Formats: sequence, structure tokens, C-alpha cells
Amino acid sequence: MFCQGLLRQGVTRAAAVGFGTVALGHFASTPSPSKEIIWASGSLNSDTLSSTIPSPAFRHNFSSKTLMENSTTNPVDGDMVASPEMDLELSVRIENDQQNHQNHSPSDDKITLVYDFIIVGHGNAGQSASKTLQEKCPGARIAVVDPLRVSKGRYKKVRHFRDTVTSFDPSTKSMQLLNDKNTRIQYKHGILLATGARGAPPPLELFEESALSRVLELRPTELVNNTKRPMMAPETVREAVARAAAKGAKIAILGSGWEALDLALVADQQGRKKPSICFASQGPVWNTLPNYLSTELRRKLNKRDIDVQDRSYVRYVADIKHVRSRKIELHTARTYDLLDTRRIVLDLLVLSPDSFGAKGTAALPTTEVPEILKESSNGRPWYKTWSQISRSSPLVPSPVVCFEDDGRIAVNTELSVASKIYAAGGCAKYPNSTTGNSTIAGEGSLGGSEAGRIAALNMSRNFPGSFGFTSSPTNTNDEAHSFAAYSMPVWRSDVLSYPTGTENGISALSSIGVQALCVGNCDSERQGTRGFWWTNSSAQRRMTRLIEEEEELEGEASSARLVRRTTRRRMKKFGIVNPLYGIGVVYYLDNYGRIQGIMTWGLPFSDTEGGEINPALLNRLKYLLATNAGVSSLDAEENHQIMNLALGKATQQLIALAVTGRSAQTTRVSHGLDGPIEGFSMPLYRYTEVGTLKNNTVNVLKRKDGDGLGILGENLYARDDLTLETIKSEAQDDHHPSNIPVTMYPITVVPFQVEEAYGSKAASLDSLAELNRFLAVQKSWETNENRARPGKEDPIWLRPGDERKNTSRKQMIIDAYRQIMFPHRS
Repeated sequence: MFCQGLLRQGVTRAAAVGFGTVALGHFASTPSPSKEIIWASGSLNSDTLSSTIPSPAFRHNFSSKTLMENSTTNPVDGDMVASPEMDLELSVRIENDQQNHQNHSPSDDKITLVYDFIIVGHGNAGQSASKTLQEKCPGARIAVVDPLRVSKGRYKKVRHFRDTVTSFDPSTKSMQLLNDKNTRIQYKHGILLATGARGAPPPLELFEESALSRVLELRPTELVNNTKRPMMAPETVREAVARAAAKGAKIAILGSGWEALDLALVADQQGRKKPSICFASQGPVWNTLPNYLSTELRRKLNKRDIDVQDRSYVRYVADIKHVRSRKIELHTARTYDLLDTRRIVLDLLVLSPDSFGAKGTAALPTTEVPEILKESSNGRPWYKTWSQISRSSPLVPSPVVCFEDDGRIAVNTELSVASKIYAAGGCAKYPNSTTGNSTIAGEGSLGGSEAGRIAALNMSRNFPGSFGFTSSPTNTNDEAHSFAAYSMPVWRSDVLSYPTGTENGISALSSIGVQALCVGNCDSERQGTRGFWWTNSSAQRRMTRLIEEEEELEGEASSARLVRRTTRRRMKKFGIVNPLYGIGVVYYLDNYGRIQGIMTWGLPFSDTEGGEINPALLNRLKYLLATNAGVSSLDAEENHQIMNLALGKATQQLIALAVTGRSAQTTRVSHGLDGPIEGFSMPLYRYTEVGTLKNNTVNVLKRKDGDGLGILGENLYARDDLTLETIKSEAQDDHHPSNIPVTMYPITVVPFQVEEAYGSKAASLDSLAELNRFLAVQKSWETNENRARPGKEDPIWLRPGDERKNTSRKQMIIDAYRQIMFPHRS
């Protein structure tokens, strides 16, 4: 890395190239010998550094004037090229300086690299923001920090740090990286936090340590330098699954969302062995699809011989040490009967919990484990929110505020956190006046990219231009841009939700007949659904016949077989699939009859697979959400007949826009929006009622940690526990081990299990005190894990204490009576 190479290897002729046009003498105050500030430019990398280290005295004498006089400037990108005279002067000064300062330790130097903008996270929002800043501010120096992805662009003024941020100080506009303790990076005009969201971390107590090397996470929840299991970017994990399946590996996917389903289909297409997919929900994509559609999707997977284990918890992951090959065992149990267990032998296990919406969390793993818990960490990370990472002192509150339930950053509609601090993507939420709730600031390939673009436009407003000069008239700053106009979430099934490095990452969902476009909040667990379906084949035949007629009119086919072959090719090109279950539109309504989301199923929404969404169709969907299909809230709540008629009429309009709004590639016949459409008459109406507000499903995480529910505005935001940790570490008694805290209510009675196992002599006051401290340590780690768990997570694991999550109250009373009356049988 650039920072490490600069500290360990020093500066040579090529290193002078990277210093750009501004060096130490640019600053008004002379930096101290222990701290150096360098303007970072574009062409410096670790390969251009030598093995000699210049001392602080040499750097004080080497001013920016010397750099300018002994160098030439590239007229294209402004980078400097060292001359032979400059090389000689550098070598002489380095040798003389090393002889005069032999006792100086280079590890004491502190280097600060200054950039115009810093982007933390290189996902959908980060890549879009980087591209926008390069267009709006061509002379800006940009730093991108991401431990998993590397920028592949050719923009020379973008420096990529493949590292992790450990601390962020908004007062000094600087942050510390994990792998280089002596280097800090600083921004001048703005910083963007775009670290995304991820699912709940897997409980390590359910894994055998030797089995972790064959476990992958689609969205990592641990640090990259973890030596127990590999950490990769989502696109790299998808490629690894395809390669492993092609070599005959048995693969299992844990998760019930669209991303887990895509991985299972990739393994099925590329492999010789059928994959398995495991989750504790009632069906695949249960939180989005109506129950009848999720059931049909499960049947489709079973027809392809994909092993679907629904309503199954993961009990344990063990390692099988064979002589020839090493495999792992996945032990599962049914949610309704924990004695109904199953064992699967695997070569690779991929963790892909659903992280969209309320099922995601923005808490990040760090290495800053409290001193009292370090010896018991066993490699586990300590999770923190950005409000805790950006707090430099226990007495000074951080300007970055995060929500308590999922750790996401609170921003305004301009995606601004504080002065020159922005956040976008799955790690941020903003107040939405349309819904009255806080909404995630961009998810997926569409929302995340748009959020990154809006944040970059607002960041670039105060940028003065290249090298300190004013901007040109063509780069005149615009007014502030608001994300509220693009706040409606949009999800499409044909494109992956994470960047793949290519122009469009096409998903594998179309191979099983999934062609869906979701706009708004499509939550089938908390909302009722009203669907209008054409489940017979007449509608699909009509759409195919229109393409065949177009082929015959253009003279591209001379026989019926060639017509069908050409039709299939054009349907694949235009993203038209044979839809699962049928063609239809599903509306998601809340308790008051207001439309919260709309999903089109089986309808074409773009000219090509992965292409631009039909703007007429998308605008119509947003209009129906904004106007509630032209029905007032009172009528929608009391008169369902009026609402059904309005939704039926809106469905015909959407189908007309989807079929006829795609130009002549589909049909040459133009239909009126209010008129009937041939082949799309008499739909099947399906209705599912609204779920109760207290939905007792396994998807809702029930933690008894004493936290409030946000009543009257309380406990809405995450609190910083740095002060509490400091007090606890300072208040420890000398006779207690430093790594074990003391409980508030200690155990003073010997538990009967301990007495039966070891006898009364084995249980002393010292052993009870040690037991109390052990329980306190476990409670601290449980609290740390809960911080990284979203309030509503994808149910996968059978965690300790979750055995009775689905047990009825009557059964709990019977079990409690038996435990009291017959303790020896417990």
C-alpha cells in the first residue's frame, strides 16, 4: 500500500513524482519533526519507492520550490516527472541525512496525506460518487478507502487505499487506517461515508474453528485480515461459487432473499451437483412475495432438484477431516420441531442473509476490543457504529448520529450529516415526508448509484477548482440537490444489487421465470396484497405472437421453425421470460388501505436485459403510489369495492405501458390506456389481508436487553458507550483479573447443577466469583453481537436461547411446571 510503502521504503526519484505541485513548504506553519503533511497526487504507488528513508531534517530542507525547479510537469494530468539533476540531489541529501541522524527512528514519524475528497466504501454509491466527482471536479484529488474492492478507472488523481478505517475525527477532518498506524488521510472539501449494509453476523459458537476456512460471506461482517476465513467482495464470492460448482463441489446457501436465490441458481447452472438453500422462513423471498407466489417459487426450485430446506435453523457447522478431501457438515433443525434434524455434507458454505430494508445493519467490525475483554475475544471483532467510530473524546459528542435499531447514519434530504460530511447508500437513512418515516438513502444498483451521484453533486459545490484556482465558467456550482425526488426505492430482478465490475451484472433469476419490478415498500409480512393475475397461457402466447408477427413483417424468417427460433432469441435479448405463475401486478397496502408498494410480475420493463427501465412505466408506478390510485384514504379504508375497481383500471394501464411502450420490438399495435387489451382480459384477483403490527414470526428479532421502543422519541439513536468502557476499566479492583468484569448482582447460592457435578466442596466463594465474572464477559459479548444485529433479521441460526422462540405459551407453562416439580429430570 501507498502509506506503508512510504513509511518503510522512503522516497526516491519516482517518489518525488507523487508529491505533485504542493509539498511541505505550501503550508503556512512549519510541520513538527514528528508530523508531516503531504499533498497527495495521482501517480505515486508502492512500486516507485526505494529502500532508503529520509529523515525529518531532510524533509524540512526539501521545499516545494526545490520540487518545482528540478521537475517537469505533465501537461495532461499535472503529475510531475523527476529530472536526472533532481535524482542526484535526492540521493546525496538522503545519504548525508542518514549519516547525521542515525539515532532517529522512522517509526515515530506521523504522515498526513491531504486530499480534496475522501470516499469510504466503493460499492454502488461509492463508485457513482467517484465518477461524478471526476466529471464535476476534474482537478480534484480523491482518496477511496475500501478493503475489498480496487478502483479500476484510469483517473490518475484517484488514490485507492485497500484498508479499513479505524477512527474518524471530524474536527481535524482526518481518519486513521488499520494497517498503517503512522499515516492519516485528511480531506479538504468533503467526505462520503458509503459503507453499505450487511446482515447479522454469524454466531461463531455454532462453528467448529477448523471449518471456517470453507465458509464465505456474501457481505462480510468481519475484518478483512481475519485469518480464520476468507473475506471477499460480493462479486468475487459469486465468481467463486461458479468456479467451485463447475469443479463438482457441493454448495449450500444460507439465506432467503433474492441474493441467496441468485447464488443457488448460479451453482445449479454451473455445477454437476445440485446445491442446497436453507432458511427458517416459510418460503423463499417470504418477506416480499405473497405466500402463494413464494410457494410456487419453491415448487419451481424443487423441479430443478435444488434442495430447499425451508423452516430450518442451522444448529452447528462441523468439520470432517478426510484423508483425501476436507469437507464440512451442516446440521439443521426444523423450526416447529427441533428434534427433526438433518445433516448435509458440503464442500463450501456461503452465508447470504437478506440485508435489504429493516433486515440490514450498518454497524462495522473493528479491532478496538475493550481491555477487559481482549483475552476472551478469540479473534472476534468489536462492532461499532459510525457515531462511535467518529468520536475522538468521551467528553465531546460526535457530529455523526446513528439510529439505534440498525446503526444507519442520520442524514437530511441532501444526504448531509454535518459540515462537509455526507453519507449515502445502505448505511444512511433520511426523514421522508411522504411516508412519515425514516427511509434508507438508496439501496441496490439503482437507488445506491443515484444516492452516490446526489451526494457527489452536493460535495462538489464548494470545490474551488484544480490546484487552488477558481473554477471555470463551465463548472459553475449548482444549487443543492435533494434525494427526496428520487426517494422511492426501485428494485429490478434482472440486475444484481451489487457492482460486478462490468457495465451490467445480469442475475440468474430469469432462468426460473422471475421477471419483477418493485417500486416502493413491498413488504408482504407487514402489508396486505391485492394481485391481478393472468395465470393462463393466453397472455404469454399473445406476447409471443406479437413478436412473431413482427418477425414475419420484417421478413427475417421464412419458416415456422425459424420464426420460433428467432422469436426465442429476440425474447431473450429484450429480457422477456416465460414468467413463473403468470403475468400480473401486485399492490401492497397498509392497514389504512394506502398503497405502499407495487410489483409487476412477468411484464417487460426494459428494451434489453439490464437496460434502462421503461420511463413511462416507471413514472406511472410512482404516480399511482403518490396518488393512491386516485382513491382517498377514507374510501380506501372503508369501501374496498372502490379500491378494487381503481386498482383493476390501474393494472390495465400498467400492462398497456409495459407492452406497447417498448417501441416496435414487441408490437406495432397501439392500445388506449383505458381500453381493453387483447389477451389481457378477465384477470384473477387474489387478496391477502394485512398482517398485525405485532407479527409473531421468526423474522422479528426479540431481544430482552431492556432497550426502549422509541416511544415519545426516546432511544431512537445509538448512544456512545466509550465513557462507560473507560469507567469500567478504571474502576476494576486490583485483585480481579483485568479481562473479567464484575457483575452487579453476583451469584451467592451454589447452582444445583454445579453441586451435583462437583460436590459441595468444589463450590467456594472464589469459584462463584469467577463464575459471575465469566457470565458478565458473556453478557458483554452478547451485547456487542446484538449491536450488529438488525431489528428484523433473516432467520438462519439457532442461537443459544432461541430454542423457545416458537414455543407456545401453554407449552412454556407446562415446561416450567415440570422443571419445578421434577428438577432432577431437567
